[in-house]
Amino acid sequence: MRFRLLLHQLAIVFLAAACSSRPQAVAQQPVSDSAISFQRIFHAPFSGIEQRRRVVIRSATELKTFWIEVAGPRMPPPELPLVDFSESLVIAVAMGRRGTGGHDIRVDQVYRAGERIVVVVREISPGPSCMVTMGLTAPIDIVRIPRSEDPVTFAENAETQECG
Repeated sequence: MRFRLLLHQLAIVFLAAACSSRPQAVAQQPVSDSAISFQRIFHAPFSGIEQRRRVVIRSATELKTFWIEVAGPRMPPPELPLVDFSESLVIAVAMGRRGTGGHDIRVDQVYRAGERIVVVVREISPGPSCMVTMGLTAPIDIVRIPRSEDPVTFAENAETQECG
């Protein structure tokens, strides 16, 4: 079973690498805003998150609860990332369940806009000419940023890959 899962993940990686991207909508960062550094702590084409979600996690308890959902039926579950919530908070973006491979989601940028934090998210879908694996995926990306009590909003980008 693990071998099959590994082959499935490798196929997705190779198919994604073979495709070029064409942006459909782009959220731009205004010049006056300041970038916030972030660290990717988990990224996977498969998760237990079946619906599209954007989550801000401000405590270890919230992360543990969310992580149970992320792991889903995966055995063994992925290791819970270590986060010092006195210094950081966690942003998770999930694409939800998709019927094929070739999908991905990424946090591309985080920046401050006045009294709020903006997280720029890019959802990538395969174009009609792309060869994809026939299997369920549920892409997720999780990042850590410096702690803030400011509200977090999400700027969404959608991209379709064109395959030759």
